[in-house]
Amino acid sequence: ITSIMSGSNKPIPKDHENVEGGYKYITRKHYSNTSEFDETLPIRTFGLSYIIRNQVLDVGDILFASKGANFIAGIITKDMLPAIASADFFVIRLKKFAEDFIKPEYLLWFLQNEIIMNYAEGQAHHHPCGKSMHIKKSVLTEMEIPIISFEEQNKILHIQTLQKKIASLQNQLNEEVN
Repeated sequence: ITSIMSGSNKPIPKDHENVEGGYKYITRKHYSNTSEFDETLPIRTFGLSYIIRNQVLDVGDILFASKGANFIAGIITKDMLPAIASADFFVIRLKKFAEDFIKPEYLLWFLQNEIIMNYAEGQAHHHPCGKSMHIKKSVLTEMEIPIISFEEQNKILHIQTLQKKIASLQNQLNEEVN
């Protein structure tokens, strides 16, 4: 139900960088450990002439960090476009037929689930220094995604939104107390 491709690892010359209105180059540093996109960080941009067409991201694409100290996943939103992902990520895209029965946000929720993240870490290859690991594409392609009704997907996503609000309020409360 998905296609999975690697992010761009094509070196881009300095004279193609920071093109106004160009394609944003999203890297792992743009995501926190909680998979939240940090739009305050500077983003390099590149002209279309240096971009490989099939690496251009779409709304709903999921970026899954394929290497690093931990695995994170995030979703591409309209305000992030036009963009490409760095080689730090696998780009997971729902196939057209799958859009009729699975929401990208539900797929993201599934991939961010603690059980799935622990599974990914267990399947990862660890760097000898112990600080970094990487995951093979096959770990993701062989994963079975439970398909539930849109109604159930929406309920899960609503609960997730409420949990984020609660966490945010708890953080605000803790800051006021301290």
